[in-house]
Parts: sequence; structure tokens; C-alpha cells
Amino acid sequence: MKNICLILLLLLAQSISGQTQQTANDTASGRVLPYSDYLQIVMMNHPVAISAGLVVERADMQLRSARGGFDPLIYGDFGAKQFDDKFYYQYRQAGVEIPTWMGVKFHGGYESTDGQFLNPEANMPAGGLLHAGLSVDLGAGLLMDNRRAAFRQAQIAQEQSDAQRDDLLNQLYGEATRAYFNWWLTDQKLKVAEEAVKLANDRYEFVRQSFKWGEFPAIDTVEAYTQVLNRYFALREAQTQWARAVQIANIYLWTEDGNMAFLSPEVRPDWSQKMMPEWTPDEFQVQLEHPRLRMIRAQRDHINITRRLAAEYLRPTIQLKYNFLSQNVLENPQTDFFQDRLTFRENYTVGASLRFPLFVRDARGRVGMARVDMERVDLDFLETRAELEARVNAGLVELSNLNDQVQFFDQNVNYLQALLEGERELFSMGESSLFLVNARETSLITGQNVLLEVKAQQITRYAEIRQLSGRGF
Repeated sequence: MKNICLILLLLLAQSISGQTQQTANDTASGRVLPYSDYLQIVMMNHPVAISAGLVVERADMQLRSARGGFDPLIYGDFGAKQFDDKFYYQYRQAGVEIPTWMGVKFHGGYESTDGQFLNPEANMPAGGLLHAGLSVDLGAGLLMDNRRAAFRQAQIAQEQSDAQRDDLLNQLYGEATRAYFNWWLTDQKLKVAEEAVKLANDRYEFVRQSFKWGEFPAIDTVEAYTQVLNRYFALREAQTQWARAVQIANIYLWTEDGNMAFLSPEVRPDWSQKMMPEWTPDEFQVQLEHPRLRMIRAQRDHINITRRLAAEYLRPTIQLKYNFLSQNVLENPQTDFFQDRLTFRENYTVGASLRFPLFVRDARGRVGMARVDMERVDLDFLETRAELEARVNAGLVELSNLNDQVQFFDQNVNYLQALLEGERELFSMGESSLFLVNARETSLITGQNVLLEVKAQQITRYAEIRQLSGRGF
């Protein structure tokens, strides 16, 4: 019965050894994807990166739309009435209006009327009249009006969209970096697990041969094979974690035509401790150009324009209009615009209007709301900056500790490796036991995994600090 159990164990061990060797061959023949290339693919093709560019493009279109408020306007009107064989009236007019940034609107045009039943003020010379003039707001709207407010807010929206784009890319950098180094960590742990299975298989073969030669008891083969099983189960868990990390990394890889790109099983991440950048705390200080702070400042500027526009209506609305008139020079070529009888003092139309609410409650209320909103934004700015600075400083402390931990655990792994080699030497001379060798190997594997985790935390924390300080891509 004991011999049958031993034969079954030997057959299963050979199967496990073959699977492990195939995995090692796949890794050896694979390709690598460096971290820098990974980030470049994310930056160029990821939907969030493309969407961030569209945010800026939309703001550009908003600014173009606001510029349309200053486009010259041409117009034309025609009307006529005839009833019961009576020609009541006919009028024609055409012209152009040119708004300006200073709030003055220039306009000019031509109009003519005809008919039996015209109002007296509508009577005109047979050839019609040419007119040119301007209108200006002297009270509300003198310094800021809806047209100028829309244009200025569109400019601010453009600045805000630039900050929003940078913030989106900053967040994408952090997420993609975490995905990459999680992939790297699981890949390195997979290599450790594969090596552990190989070592367990080699030792099992050694113990089995020694058992055949009568140097070890049968129970040692069972103990050696249990280590093979344990390492094999750990390998399966490492493979599962690696496969999950690959799928997460795939989320950030897209092709130029907008399709997801999937990592081949042969592709491996490429990063080493030598690639860890040198850094100083000063380079990660939160500056006013941080994307989130720029967004808040743009929001405040937007509200300030709203406040200025509302404050305009604390003054009366006073509008002046003036047009000088002249007969149609096409109908009467002898017409001289600058004859004394046609100067601005004699042939013109003029008008003025005044509007002012007695209590000005609407304007005062809107000014007050804008003031409150600005105070809230100011507080948000202070809170956001303080939060970013605190998180960056905390991250720098943690990163400094991680740098030390990497050195400590690296030394620890070297010592554990030396202990294992010494224990193997003693075991080969018959002065140690299989239990002690397995214990040394387990300690080394645990130490290697801890070192890998600390290294992954180190570079991930570095990336998070870059993100927090607004220095992502």
C-alpha cells in the first residue's frame, strides 16, 4: 500500500514539474512593455485623454460663439398695404449695425416710404433717406453689458477647460500608474512563485533519488512533495492575481482607432529599481498653477464677471441715440453730405431713454449672491490648497520611509539568501534537515515578496505625489 501511494506521488510530481517548465519557457521568450511606453500609449489613445482634449475644443467653440456677439449685423425690411383699390403704404429699409467692445453701437442704412396714408413722420423724399449714427449706454451697461460679459466668461471658460484637461490627465496618470505597477508586482511575484516551484521540484527529485539509494526515509519524500503541492497552489494564486492585474492594465491601453488593446500573455512589464527617479521635497510643493487650483480661480473669475454685470444695474439705464440724415445720393447725385444744410446740426434724429427701478432690489440681490458665491469659492480654494499640501507632505514622509524600507528589505533578502545557501550546504552534507531547508526557503520567498511589495508601494507613492502636486504626465 505504501509503494502504491509513493508511485502516485511520483507521477503527479512529474506532471507539475512539466507545467512549471512550460510557464518558465513562455516567460523567457516573451516581450516587454516599458513603463514610459505604457504611459505614452495611455496619453495618446485613452478615451479620457481624448475627452480631455475635447473639453478644450468645446471651450474654443464657446469663445467663438461669444465673439459672435460683436459680429456686424445686416438687416432689411419691406412692407406694403393695399386694400379696396387704395394704396395705403409701402416701406423699404436696409442697413448695418456694428457693435464695439466699448459698448458703442454704430449703424447706418437706407429707408424709403410711399403711399396715400402715411403717418406724417414717415414722409420721406422720393429717393428715400440715408442715415448713419450711433447709440450708447451711459448708465447701466457703460462698463459691462451682456455681450462683453458673455465674451469674458467664455475666455475664462477656456482657461478653466485647460485646467480641467490637465486635471483629467493628472488623474489618468495616477490610475494608469497604479494599474501598471500592480501588473509589475504580480508579474514579479509570479516569477518568485515559479522559481519556488522549480526549487521544490528539484529538491523532491533529490530526496526521491536519495530515498532510492537508502539515504533518506520514505517520510522525507512525502514532506518534500507536500512542499511541491504548497508551492504549486501558491503559483496558481500568483497566476490568478497576475491575470487580474493584466485585465486592469488592459483598461488603459487603447488603439488609435478607438478599440481596446489587449496585452499578450507573453508581454511583461519592464521596470527596475534603477529607474526610480531622484527627487527632492521642493519639487513637489503645491503651486498656484495646480490644475484644481486653476479651476477654482477660473470659477471665481466667472462669478466676478457675473457680479460686475449685476452691479451695472445699480445705476439707471440711460441710452442715447443719434442719426444724421441725407437724401439718397443714388437718386440725387448732387447731394453733398457736408453742405451746411445737411450737417449734423440740421438733419438728424435723436433720442434718449431712462429706466431705473426705485428699490433696485433685483440688482442688489444678484450682487449679494455673487459676493456670497465668491466668498465660498475663496474658502474652497484655501481648503483645497491646504488639503493638497497636507496630502503631499504626508506622502513625502511615507515615500522617504519607503526608500529606507527598500534598502532594509533588500539587505534582509540578501541575508536570507545567504542563510538558505548555508542551510543547503549543511543539508547536502547530512548536517541539516529537510524541514530547516524548507523553512529557510519559505522565509526567503516571504522576504522576496515583501521586498517586491515595498518597491511597488514606493514607485506608486511617488506617482501619487506627482498626481497630488499636479505634475502627472
